[in-house]
Amino acid sequence: MTMIPIASFATNGTTQGFTNIPQNFVSLQLRISYTNGAGFQNIYFNGDNTATNYYSNHYGGQNSAINLYYGNFPFIGYTTGPVNSYIVDIPDYNLTSKYKTALASFVGDNNSASTGLVTKTAVLWTSTAAITSLALNFSGGAIGATGVISLYGWTGQ
Repeated sequence: MTMIPIASFATNGTTQGFTNIPQNFVSLQLRISYTNGAGFQNIYFNGDNTATNYYSNHYGGQNSAINLYYGNFPFIGYTTGPVNSYIVDIPDYNLTSKYKTALASFVGDNNSASTGLVTKTAVLWTSTAAITSLALNFSGGAIGATGVISLYGWTGQ
């Protein structure tokens, strides 16, 4: 499969997003890299910010601690410090016969031997609508213009 860049921009603010997502790919991949952010990150599809329309299962590790979260919210992870990266895969985003899923992988480093974090999060959006837009909300505060958010489409070949 081939990955085709759709759009990319520098981070700046508490909410970032993409609109008019082309519908001619098999799946989408979102890549997020930034520094100096804080708080929880949520993903919203097609402007739907109703928490009960989403289910998340999250697990991760920080040092010797294990973190487990689940519930009705569009959570994809949280920031630990100055260096943060996500990859979010969204398969079958354009199919109208099934609910939408996303799988987020996160790694964060606070430049300390005791504060690194690695997580995996699965998100279910209970809608059969094709995803035409997505928004990321950084609820702990604005992330600076030191990062990049990119959206890619995967072809079927």
